[in-house]
Amino acid sequence: MKQKTAVGGLLFVVLFLSACQQQEFLFNPFQGTAALEMAFLENAPSAQIYASPDGEEFEILLKLQNEGAFDIQRGFLTLGVEQDYLSIKKWDLEGTEIVLMGPQQASFLLEGKSKLNPFGSDAMVALRAVATLKEPQVETLATQILATACYEYFTQANTPICIDTDVYNRKGTEKVCEISDVSIGGTGSPIVIDSVGVEMLPDGGEFVRPRFTIHISNAGIGQVIAPEAVQEACSAKGLSHDLLNTIKIEEISFSGYSYSKGQMQCNPQKAKLEQGEASVTCTLAPALLQSNKPTYTTNLYIKLKFGYLQSISTETRLEKI
Repeated sequence: MKQKTAVGGLLFVVLFLSACQQQEFLFNPFQGTAALEMAFLENAPSAQIYASPDGEEFEILLKLQNEGAFDIQRGFLTLGVEQDYLSIKKWDLEGTEIVLMGPQQASFLLEGKSKLNPFGSDAMVALRAVATLKEPQVETLATQILATACYEYFTQANTPICIDTDVYNRKGTEKVCEISDVSIGGTGSPIVIDSVGVEMLPDGGEFVRPRFTIHISNAGIGQVIAPEAVQEACSAKGLSHDLLNTIKIEEISFSGYSYSKGQMQCNPQKAKLEQGEASVTCTLAPALLQSNKPTYTTNLYIKLKFGYLQSISTETRLEKI
């Protein structure tokens, strides 16, 4: 009986480990439209804070979590308060990868989701602040605390496509695939590559030029900004119009041809969102892909880079003591 029990227990362990490995294998971080999530913790600040002419301390706790598929390697956080009544006294950043940059601003890093870290990395920001009410006639006052994050982020897609080298169907051979547009959707980022239109253009008879029209949208609640402007966006400076709604093309590639090598010609070179949407058309440069090759399937890889700005706020009421 003991031997059967031991064998049964061993079988259970093997099946359990096998199920865990299968779940790990099936986990795909490149889905959904989330990225950075921010939240003030309950009662930090509380709905009512005591204040006095000399100032009373209170605590602010803010949680940051990267729920997207990409690492945040350049992130900036700003705390905004009504300075007539509130001031930031101290940031408690011990044990975090957050670096203080000024009285109201810090920089941060957060890893995205992965098979080893399926929930993404998080960080807790703790601050000591001071509430002051000096006006004799004011006994109570409502005020807002604003947290703004600005960070670089990415989106990408890797999707099968058909490369038809026989544009006019003159070869008389059966093709292994047919050209069709591709639907993609969320890949672990608020910027979504919704779909890709696929065309084959003739190029002098001896070559073909695949052309891809990439349709992009902002599925998140934040503001898209140029990636190089993330630190500036989280400062008191305003951003110029050309830095808003701008998305940079990092890579477009297939079959060894790539944008980074100068072999793909994109128009425009940077996507500009209008009403949350944009399109970019990228075409293979002339005289690269010979038409005498058979029609084949391959993968199209797209990677875009952008900055993202998002804010949350909480209201508290100051009560004079």
